[in-house]
Amino acid sequence: MTMLIRRRDGAEAGVTPHIILVGIALCVVAAFSCRGKSEMNVPGGESNTTGSVETRSNPDYSGVYRIADEKICNLTITVRKNEHGYMYLIKGTGVKSSGKLAVEKDGEQVYLTFTGMLRSGDRSPVTGAYSGNTITIQNYGNSMNEYVCFKQCDGKYLRLRR
Repeated sequence: MTMLIRRRDGAEAGVTPHIILVGIALCVVAAFSCRGKSEMNVPGGESNTTGSVETRSNPDYSGVYRIADEKICNLTITVRKNEHGYMYLIKGTGVKSSGKLAVEKDGEQVYLTFTGMLRSGDRSPVTGAYSGNTITIQNYGNSMNEYVCFKQCDGKYLRLRR
Protein backbone atom coordinates (compact mmCIF):
# COMPACT_ATOMS: atom_id res chain seq x y z
CA MET A 1 0.00 0.00 0.00
CA THR A 2 1.33 3.44 -0.92
CA MET A 3 -0.14 6.79 0.09
CA LEU A 4 0.19 9.81 -2.15
CA ILE A 5 1.30 13.10 -0.66
CA ARG A 6 1.22 16.36 -2.57
CA ARG A 7 4.44 18.36 -2.15
CA ARG A 8 4.60 22.16 -2.07
CA ASP A 9 5.63 22.36 -5.70
CA GLY A 10 2.47 20.47 -6.70
CA ALA A 11 4.15 17.17 -7.50
CA GLU A 12 2.91 13.96 -5.89
CA ALA A 13 5.15 11.63 -3.91
CA GLY A 14 4.47 8.08 -2.76
CA VAL A 15 4.95 7.22 0.92
CA THR A 16 4.85 3.66 2.24
CA PRO A 17 3.76 2.72 5.77
CA HIS A 18 7.40 1.72 6.48
CA ILE A 19 8.58 5.29 5.97
CA ILE A 20 5.86 6.56 8.31
CA LEU A 21 6.86 4.00 10.98
CA VAL A 22 10.53 4.97 10.68
CA GLY A 23 9.57 8.64 11.15
CA ILE A 24 7.49 7.84 14.24
CA ALA A 25 10.30 5.68 15.69
CA LEU A 26 12.82 8.52 15.23
CA CYS A 27 10.49 10.93 17.05
CA VAL A 28 10.05 8.49 19.96
CA VAL A 29 13.80 7.87 20.24
CA ALA A 30 14.49 11.63 20.21
CA ALA A 31 11.86 12.23 22.91
CA PHE A 32 13.23 9.54 25.24
CA SER A 33 16.85 10.53 24.75
CA CYS A 34 16.08 13.97 26.24
CA ARG A 35 14.45 12.55 29.39
CA GLY A 36 16.31 13.13 32.66
CA LYS A 37 18.44 15.95 31.27
CA SER A 38 16.45 18.82 32.71
CA GLU A 39 17.80 20.75 35.67
CA MET A 40 15.93 21.43 38.85
CA ASN A 41 15.94 25.16 39.49
CA VAL A 42 15.05 26.76 42.74
CA PRO A 43 13.06 29.95 42.10
CA GLY A 44 15.52 32.81 41.95
CA GLY A 45 18.42 30.39 42.18
CA GLU A 46 21.62 31.14 40.36
CA SER A 47 24.40 28.96 39.09
CA ASN A 48 27.28 31.31 39.61
CA THR A 49 30.63 29.79 40.42
CA THR A 50 32.75 32.91 39.95
CA GLY A 51 34.49 33.92 43.12
CA SER A 52 33.59 30.64 44.76
CA VAL A 53 36.14 28.94 47.00
CA GLU A 54 34.85 25.51 46.05
CA THR A 55 35.78 23.18 43.25
CA ARG A 56 33.58 20.46 41.79
CA SER A 57 35.74 17.70 43.24
CA ASN A 58 36.18 19.25 46.69
CA PRO A 59 33.43 21.74 47.58
CA ASP A 60 33.69 23.74 50.80
CA TYR A 61 30.41 24.99 52.26
CA SER A 62 32.08 26.79 55.20
CA GLY A 63 31.29 30.45 55.72
CA VAL A 64 28.77 32.96 57.01
CA TYR A 65 25.48 33.16 55.06
CA ARG A 66 23.18 36.17 55.45
CA ILE A 67 19.88 37.36 54.01
CA ALA A 68 20.67 40.51 52.03
CA ASP A 69 17.31 42.18 52.73
CA GLU A 70 16.86 42.49 56.51
CA LYS A 71 13.22 43.57 55.94
CA ILE A 72 12.48 39.89 55.23
CA CYS A 73 14.19 38.88 58.49
CA ASN A 74 17.40 39.03 60.45
CA LEU A 75 18.92 35.57 59.95
CA THR A 76 22.53 34.38 59.80
CA ILE A 77 23.81 30.84 59.24
CA THR A 78 27.43 30.06 60.05
CA VAL A 79 28.84 26.81 58.63
CA ARG A 80 32.13 25.36 59.90
CA LYS A 81 33.99 22.28 58.74
CA ASN A 82 35.59 19.95 61.26
CA GLU A 83 37.06 16.43 61.21
CA HIS A 84 33.55 14.90 61.37
CA GLY A 85 31.95 16.96 58.60
CA TYR A 86 30.08 20.26 58.87
CA MET A 87 28.45 22.00 61.82
CA TYR A 88 26.07 24.96 61.68
CA LEU A 89 24.91 27.81 63.89
CA ILE A 90 21.68 29.65 63.02
CA LYS A 91 21.10 33.00 64.74
CA GLY A 92 18.48 35.65 64.27
CA THR A 93 15.59 37.43 65.90
CA GLY A 94 13.88 34.81 68.07
CA VAL A 95 15.95 31.87 66.83
CA LYS A 96 19.19 30.19 67.82
CA SER A 97 20.02 26.64 66.80
CA SER A 98 23.13 24.58 66.18
CA GLY A 99 23.96 21.06 65.11
CA LYS A 100 25.31 18.85 62.39
CA LEU A 101 24.90 19.90 58.76
CA ALA A 102 24.18 16.98 56.44
CA VAL A 103 25.25 17.45 52.80
CA GLU A 104 23.31 15.43 50.22
CA LYS A 105 23.95 15.46 46.48
CA ASP A 106 21.31 14.54 43.92
CA GLY A 107 23.00 14.74 40.54
CA GLU A 108 24.18 18.32 40.16
CA GLN A 109 21.92 19.63 42.95
CA VAL A 110 23.26 19.91 46.53
CA TYR A 111 20.95 19.93 49.57
CA LEU A 112 21.97 21.01 53.06
CA THR A 113 19.97 19.62 56.00
CA PHE A 114 20.17 21.38 59.36
CA THR A 115 19.64 18.27 61.50
CA GLY A 116 18.85 19.95 64.85
CA MET A 117 16.43 22.54 63.45
CA LEU A 118 12.87 21.23 62.96
CA ARG A 119 10.10 22.91 60.99
CA SER A 120 6.86 23.65 62.80
CA GLY A 121 3.96 21.66 61.41
CA ASP A 122 5.50 18.45 60.10
CA ARG A 123 8.56 18.45 62.45
CA SER A 124 10.97 17.63 59.58
CA PRO A 125 14.52 19.02 59.59
CA VAL A 126 15.03 22.34 57.81
CA THR A 127 16.61 21.76 54.38
CA GLY A 128 18.02 24.19 51.84
CA ALA A 129 19.31 23.97 48.28
CA TYR A 130 22.91 25.11 47.80
CA SER A 131 24.01 26.76 44.56
CA GLY A 132 26.61 29.41 43.74
CA ASN A 133 27.48 30.34 47.34
CA THR A 134 23.78 30.69 48.18
CA ILE A 135 21.53 28.59 50.42
CA THR A 136 17.85 28.79 49.45
CA ILE A 137 15.32 27.60 52.01
CA GLN A 138 11.60 27.27 51.29
CA ASN A 139 10.31 28.96 54.43
CA TYR A 140 6.73 27.69 54.43
CA GLY A 141 4.53 25.17 52.65
CA ASN A 142 0.95 25.31 51.43
CA SER A 143 -2.48 24.12 52.58
CA MET A 144 -1.69 20.52 51.56
CA ASN A 145 1.77 20.54 53.19
CA GLU A 146 1.67 23.00 56.07
CA TYR A 147 4.95 23.89 57.76
CA VAL A 148 7.03 26.93 58.70
CA CYS A 149 10.81 27.02 59.10
CA PHE A 150 11.34 30.53 60.48
CA LYS A 151 8.13 32.20 61.75
CA GLN A 152 9.80 35.62 62.04
CA CYS A 153 10.68 35.66 58.30
CA ASP A 154 8.15 36.92 55.76
CA GLY A 155 9.57 35.47 52.52
CA LYS A 156 8.45 32.18 50.96
CA TYR A 157 12.04 31.56 49.79
CA LEU A 158 14.93 32.71 51.99
CA ARG A 159 18.16 33.29 50.06
CA LEU A 160 21.25 33.46 52.24
CA ARG A 161 24.48 34.46 50.49
CA ARG A 162 27.99 33.71 51.63
